Amino acid sequence: MEVPGEGLPAGTGDVTMMQMAWRRHWCIGAMLALGVMLVPGHGRAWAQGAAKEDRRIYAKKNTFKMPIEMDDAMRAQLKEVRLYVKAGNADWVQQETADPSVKFFLYRVAQDGEYWFSVATVDKSGKMTPADLNKEPPGLQVVVDTQPPTIDLKPWTAPDGETCLMCTMQDANPDLHSIRITFQGNDGAEHALEPHVVKAGVFRVPAELWGGKVRVTAEDKCHNRVTRDVQLSSSGGAPSFLPPGITGASTPVYSPKTGENTLVSNASPPPLSMNLTQDKAVGRPAASHPPMQVPDGPPALPDPDAPVPIPQPQKKIVSSSPVANANRQLLNTTHASLDYRIDQVGPSGVGKVEIWITPDQGQTWQRLTEDADRHSPAEIDLPGEGLFGIRLVVTNGSGFGGSAPIRGDQPSVWIEVDSTPPFVMFRDVDPIADGGSLTLHWSAKDKNLANDPISLYYRTRAEGPWQVMARGLKNDGAYRWSLPHNEGFQFFFKIEVADQAGNIAHAETNNPVILDMTEPRASVLGITGIRPR
Repeated sequence: MEVPGEGLPAGTGDVTMMQMAWRRHWCIGAMLALGVMLVPGHGRAWAQGAAKEDRRIYAKKNTFKMPIEMDDAMRAQLKEVRLYVKAGNADWVQQETADPSVKFFLYRVAQDGEYWFSVATVDKSGKMTPADLNKEPPGLQVVVDTQPPTIDLKPWTAPDGETCLMCTMQDANPDLHSIRITFQGNDGAEHALEPHVVKAGVFRVPAELWGGKVRVTAEDKCHNRVTRDVQLSSSGGAPSFLPPGITGASTPVYSPKTGENTLVSNASPPPLSMNLTQDKAVGRPAASHPPMQVPDGPPALPDPDAPVPIPQPQKKIVSSSPVANANRQLLNTTHASLDYRIDQVGPSGVGKVEIWITPDQGQTWQRLTEDADRHSPAEIDLPGEGLFGIRLVVTNGSGFGGSAPIRGDQPSVWIEVDSTPPFVMFRDVDPIADGGSLTLHWSAKDKNLANDPISLYYRTRAEGPWQVMARGLKNDGAYRWSLPHNEGFQFFFKIEVADQAGNIAHAETNNPVILDMTEPRASVLGITGIRPR
């Protein structure tokens, strides 16, 4: 959205009304807003409310106009007005100083992330209000996210045995409740799949729709939208994401380092050493990169303003493969850093380093990217969940070597991307009448579940801190717990489940479990005869 106002650059953010609160020496203070005037509030009341409610503003634009509203009498008492900005965990920085007559600040953030804003006033004696920003709640908290989410779709079996579709979203600020899957009915109208009550992102699929096409749309909290068309398998296998109208025989490949699309060329690998690690510094996988693989035809570059499709492997490789289990490395993100070493470098040096990928255990190979600087590490973006093989192809400075891998060539390293958290739910809580203990029952499933994945917690009030009940439990489905003394008679419970890729899921009891172990007793006090009517 663009902010109304003169002289503003395109793309300036506009956010709805929200409180901007800090303590003031005066009864009426300056107000900071993103494109609109905001209602002033008391700092202490804002801080109390923030513990119960997310008061952050989510924006997909990186430039904000922030009006300063105060009456003329107040402006006459001031020497200057200051804008302070706090980015992430950094300290407050005085970003701009202005004359009291200034009507607004214009601020552009350097990159995506969370930013805090506060305005301080300085009177003519040099006293700043507030004196210490660290002791005040921020006037405004803004989360800037300019990238669309990445989505993945796969079959999922519900606890009752029904085969459903589960859509997962990879994003810094995901909104799972925005996911919608639609299909075109025989009447020509668009119909939506029914969400499954077991968890967000799971949808029931009519039997006649398997083998047909659906459309998936999703947004993050900043309203960055992605839309994907998907071909469902008639056998209930892995769906295939459909590229938007691209045909041809060559494959445009995107290089994150150069920012350019190049065509696949033939090349072949000398012996190399590689180590693949998940890139923790990157907040999202390759949501903005063009697709790695397209069908046959002339190369076509994607529309920069359109959501970018991330094709999925044509064949889902299960992790039960002996080769995969022996050598695979698990990641929970599609963005990774590949460490490598090049041996036997001649006088012409290294001319090209290409990274090739196979989604089907060496049956087919595609070039994933080229490491532009030819120095380890290389950043790579995998196309989605699944098992992939990676192989490096190196050409020397004279153009010698660099033959592309062919059918049957084995990868140098196997990577399985698993970004789906485990399924977990509480079944029931069984108090034992002999006093002092209860048994928790749960159900947890995941294809890459850790050996001792279960952790249990409890608390005695809804807003209280969680206390550890037990950690590192096996997934046995039940745990008997001795009740702590003097903790009351009501408890809330939480279970956390971790898989080997580092995904964590949890479930909580929404209502308190009342543990009343008192067994009522009755005594006969007497008998009185009653005359029949």
